[in-house]
Amino acid sequence: MQTLTGPVRAEPMTSEATGLPKWWPELVTRLSSPVADAVAVALFAFAGLAAFFYVHTYSVNMIYDDQWTDIDLLKRAHDGTLTWSYLWAQHNEHRMLFPKLVVLALGATTHFNLQAEDYLCVVALCGATALVILTHRRRTPGLPMIVYVPVAFVLLSPVVIAEALLGFNIAWFMALLGFGVVLYLLDAEVVSRVAFVAAVVVAVVASYSCLQGLLIWPSLLVLLWLRRRSLAALGIWLGAGVVTTVVYFIGFDFALARAGSGAAPQTLEATLRFFVVETGNVFGSEAGYGVEKFFGGVVLGLAVVTLVVGLRRGVADGAPVGVALITFGLAFLLSATVGRSQLGLGDAIRYAPFVLLILIGTYLILLSWCERVLDPPEQGAVVDLAWVSPSTRLWTPLVLFACALALSAGQAVESNRVGPADSGGWHSEQVTIANVTANIAKLPDYVVQDNLGGYAPSYMRAMTAYARQAKLSLFATSLATQQERAGLQPQLEATVIFPHNEAHLKGTFYMRAGVVARDVTDVEFVLYGQGLDDASVASGKWTPTGWIARWNTHNVGDGPYYLAVEASTASGLTYTSAYISVDVGNH
Repeated sequence: MQTLTGPVRAEPMTSEATGLPKWWPELVTRLSSPVADAVAVALFAFAGLAAFFYVHTYSVNMIYDDQWTDIDLLKRAHDGTLTWSYLWAQHNEHRMLFPKLVVLALGATTHFNLQAEDYLCVVALCGATALVILTHRRRTPGLPMIVYVPVAFVLLSPVVIAEALLGFNIAWFMALLGFGVVLYLLDAEVVSRVAFVAAVVVAVVASYSCLQGLLIWPSLLVLLWLRRRSLAALGIWLGAGVVTTVVYFIGFDFALARAGSGAAPQTLEATLRFFVVETGNVFGSEAGYGVEKFFGGVVLGLAVVTLVVGLRRGVADGAPVGVALITFGLAFLLSATVGRSQLGLGDAIRYAPFVLLILIGTYLILLSWCERVLDPPEQGAVVDLAWVSPSTRLWTPLVLFACALALSAGQAVESNRVGPADSGGWHSEQVTIANVTANIAKLPDYVVQDNLGGYAPSYMRAMTAYARQAKLSLFATSLATQQERAGLQPQLEATVIFPHNEAHLKGTFYMRAGVVARDVTDVEFVLYGQGLDDASVASGKWTPTGWIARWNTHNVGDGPYYLAVEASTASGLTYTSAYISVDVGNH
């Protein structure tokens, strides 16, 4: 492999020569002091420990939605009917071979404790974050350690950790960890054959963990090109990526992959809106789409500017690392927009672990650019803005870096403000899921399906019976017994059956609710959000399939809402269902 050496650097410019204020050298010295380094290490540790504490606080050992297929996997392994074709079979658009192996390992060691799976997600995320920081710092060892603190606080923010509270997402976090490992291996100044082969192997593992793993190949190809690696290295990497992708799609069922997309394709305007909102939807569910559009637009605009700086071949600093992160994040953004924009804007918040790489990549490129102008190379042509004054040439990267720093700080602060409420709501929902699972024999099918996922109730009942028999997940702990003794939770007495959670609503349609209670006299569908608080939008009428109501969404403004059903009985009791998120978009 080719050895990369940085350009010979001249002595750093004095503040008089660069136009910097006189206090600048003193500030740099203070940021590079042992005290500042100790503060940085403490903040890194705090971010990591906070992520584990977050999972400890909000996770519940319960089985939900796609995780029923994991129970099926363990059942097949126990019955001796597990085959290679089942391990290789796609799940929606994903090949999840290696996450399935993790499930088998957890089944054998922890009785498939799903909190352990949540913790593994955080381990993978912390590992990926550390590798991104180490990879960039290896190329820019002169930078103060404390400037990397925003990277940790953004990538370990609550909106990202929230995705670890569903253990099935371990496939995503395995892809992120794989990206970090490959990035670290291939960005060394000298890449040995062993390291190159290891990078290929890790990329293959990530590719067969989920679809997003395939994005590692083009992202790192860009890095290899920017580092001026040999044509042989580029060819081998490209060939390995092509072969891995071809194998991935052999026998691929594209109809199954599209099944998760839901409704018909959106208009170009709606698709572009999803693209921008998806970039900015990194705070939490309480953020309004106006804020997210603004944030997403600023991040994308700043990323374009920094890519102009970062896409320069042969530089020895850390800018190409940032380019690889932006490439990975943008590739994911495009794939998710194509595959998920039909589900509406409410679906965009799920992808924060990937789209935040765009912001972090931008930050790291600008960090390297600032280092160049403050400590310029002797040849001085890395960033040559000859058409502007020397002072502007100096202050441009500093101002852009300040913008990226402000965006990163804003995301971390807002995510920490909103995140606990979001995760607290999910924690309550997980307890409800555990309650339904433990009492599944007492509930009708529509309550089972509404609370446990989109699979057939008969399938989930069968998987629950096996989980109970094999003492898996909550049935291996006291949680199942506690929920059986507690009986059904009050909110389960009333359930919104249709529309589904995170539905995109427009025009007039019928809603359906299930009420498990006697002497019901009134059922109201109520709305919260956009200035409304417990506002009834329709009254239900009883039918053999549930309580039905007709709603014209033109009666409310566009935007995100929470929808619930309130059931009243002749004895004076009122049951309020769990809220679901809906997005009204009439215009």
